[in-house]
Amino acid sequence: MLRSQSTSHLLRAVALLRLCRSDRLVDRSEEIMSTARRVLGKGMFNWTMRRTAYGHFVAGDDLPSLCRVADTLAKDNVRCMYYPHIESDEGEDDMSMDLHDQNTSIMLNAIDVAREGGMVQVKLSGIASLPMLSAWTTSMREAGMMPYSDASSLVKAAEKPGEVHGVDRDVVAAHGDSIVAIQRRLHRLAERAASRKVHVIFDAEQTYFQPAMQRLVLSVLLRWNRTDYPVAYTTVQAYLKESDDVVQGCLDVCHAEGARFATKVVRGGYMKQETRRAQDHGYENPVWPSYEKTNECYNRSVQLMIDRAAGDSAHVLVATQNKDSADLAKTRMAERGVAPAEGTRVCFGQIYGLADYLTSSLAENQYVVYKSVPSGPVEGVMAYLARRAAENNAVLARIHLDSSEIWKEIYRRWGMT
Repeated sequence: MLRSQSTSHLLRAVALLRLCRSDRLVDRSEEIMSTARRVLGKGMFNWTMRRTAYGHFVAGDDLPSLCRVADTLAKDNVRCMYYPHIESDEGEDDMSMDLHDQNTSIMLNAIDVAREGGMVQVKLSGIASLPMLSAWTTSMREAGMMPYSDASSLVKAAEKPGEVHGVDRDVVAAHGDSIVAIQRRLHRLAERAASRKVHVIFDAEQTYFQPAMQRLVLSVLLRWNRTDYPVAYTTVQAYLKESDDVVQGCLDVCHAEGARFATKVVRGGYMKQETRRAQDHGYENPVWPSYEKTNECYNRSVQLMIDRAAGDSAHVLVATQNKDSADLAKTRMAERGVAPAEGTRVCFGQIYGLADYLTSSLAENQYVVYKSVPSGPVEGVMAYLARRAAENNAVLARIHLDSSEIWKEIYRRWGMT
């Protein structure tokens, strides 16, 4: 990938990656961008962002921009994970049902334009009622219910998305219409993805939404992942203490019901927010106490999923910018007899604009690898990137290899190797 990029692109990349390694700058990035927008005005701010951070990490405003990036990636044997940006959080105005339907249409359009074998990344917070997700999650926590509990209700929800099963009656009374609406949207997305031979990945979000989200998605997997082509993937966040149980529980339910559990494994993107919220509300922090503990959990989940993939009962997307984690996954694949090109069983993913050296190495060695490529308006996407950067500065601090590999390519072009 690096050899196909212009020298000016590479120089911009090393400058931006250098800035990303500054904790002080990353922690204040939202404040800095707000000030810059106020001083520069919207037009100049957008112009500046398009030539710097936005231009590096984002495909552009719309789906045609995403498709152009997908075409470029394909030349390097890299697949695209299409990510039209839609999300919301508690405390923000809840979207209307009409806006949820509009966002669903955006995701359906992304599925329609995606290349065969491509992935479309979906944030449920952009297509579901947040009060409903919060109330449902609270009721699950109070009842000691995990996303994979009460398998019979999951199966009924999979078979009849127009009905509500396995949900607390008070939640149904208050939010029944919203539950039915999101179930129908999810199955509509999966149905379209199946017809287009595209995968749809449902992202993990904050713990005050995630159990309900994961239960919704698990019912989709039970219906649509019944062949060797996994239509739908959920996401497991290894920074959560409960993630080991979630992986094992979901694997068991899918196996018992004749479906294939497919998941993206990530370290997680809301660590600081989760820690602050636990402190503010006086409950146990759901996040592992260190990056090292998160790493250990991540590696356990990846190895377990590869073991099950080798048995042809599961599929995993190993999402990491970390070379050591990728190497561990490759070693496990070799030990379990999973060939690199068997990409619907084990594949890899990196963020667009990061770890290009790792993506290139994987692609050149015939592993199936994706880039998660966001698109959307400058201000909305940049605010999202700033929040994710602030949450993940522990990861960003470890991206020195990116810059090192980029400099090697620049020096090669300048005849300095």
